Amino acid sequence: MLALDLMNASFGYLRRNPREILKTARELVALRLGVPIDGLRWLAEHALPHNLFPIGLRVEAAPPFLRLGAEVNAMGTPIRASLCIGVDEVQVNANTLQFALRIAEIDLEMAGESVSPLAVLIKSGVLDLSRPGDLVHHLPMRPPVITEARGDRIVVDLFKIPMVALNPAIRITAALLSAVLSVDAIEADEERLYVVLRRSSAAG
Repeated sequence: MLALDLMNASFGYLRRNPREILKTARELVALRLGVPIDGLRWLAEHALPHNLFPIGLRVEAAPPFLRLGAEVNAMGTPIRASLCIGVDEVQVNANTLQFALRIAEIDLEMAGESVSPLAVLIKSGVLDLSRPGDLVHHLPMRPPVITEARGDRIVVDLFKIPMVALNPAIRITAALLSAVLSVDAIEADEERLYVVLRRSSAAG
């Protein structure tokens, strides 16, 4: 359902911004796919489940990263959170759909009253968020999708999600794309998020 919502929201954005189609086509010729940050905001508002981010997900430019923010309820604690996130490395093939994420400038503040242990940590200021990968690494029930976590780096492999791994269309698409193109970088400027591609050596 989420994939369908994302597709419908994407088409809705393009209907309202038809010039983006031509701009994206020109960028693809140069092996540089640009996604407008306004478009990401549109997707966040119109496609993501409201139960995940009931107050809304904010998307802002923080070159070369994106800054994300939202109000969430974590362990019974209402939190206003923001962080900068970037993609350090991408590996895509028939067996791997892996992204190495860099996370920085995490900011947490209370969005309401709570006496939970997490609220106590946030209010005291003793919670060290400068190395989020270390915190994730020591989670007692770390999700299998997170294959590595250290420092400010968290590696996610979507093929660790059974629904994704067992989908033959996704595996075939990943294999075909990796035979022709690979992702050189993912970076943002003030207006767009760019996926920089390069031709695979196997493709000549």
